Amino acid sequence: MKLRLLCFFVALLIVFACESTTGPNEIGGTTNLDLTKVGNEFGVSPKVDGVYSSVINNIRDSVKIIKNDGGIVTIKGKFVADIDALKSIDTLLGTQSLSDDLKHQIVDAYLAKYGLSIDTTDHQNMSLGFEMKMKVTSEGIQEFVYSKGDVSKPFTMFKYASKVGDKYEFKTSEGKKL
Repeated sequence: MKLRLLCFFVALLIVFACESTTGPNEIGGTTNLDLTKVGNEFGVSPKVDGVYSSVINNIRDSVKIIKNDGGIVTIKGKFVADIDALKSIDTLLGTQSLSDDLKHQIVDAYLAKYGLSIDTTDHQNMSLGFEMKMKVTSEGIQEFVYSKGDVSKPFTMFKYASKVGDKYEFKTSEGKKL
């Protein structure tokens, strides 16, 4: 369960994070982990009880490690849902009142920005697919989505030994420092 929650939050951070990091950006530690072995496959969506549990619990997902080069892993993933689940997500996000044209523009922008793919031909099994590189060690996780796979420009998502008060600074593509 902890692994599923960790991976779910990693996915959320990737989607909503800023463009590049300007803070400390090195992680060490062991890269030979059970989690990152080629062929390892797991889900990432948490199973939760509560108001939005049916929305989240109706998404089928899988993530598979397809390559590991010294701790730099390539991950291939897919989220699958039916039309009713997507309508529930639309409501959860508060975007149900937006025009279909505006929704398509938003989706297209995210697809292009993050290299995602969608397949909506079967309304019972619509999917969102992705492939990404991450550095996963015993000390933390970095991703290379914002650098378009350039492993010399990592985005440090978190370090496991972080303490209250530790911070990372990020700069958006517009130059805004967060």
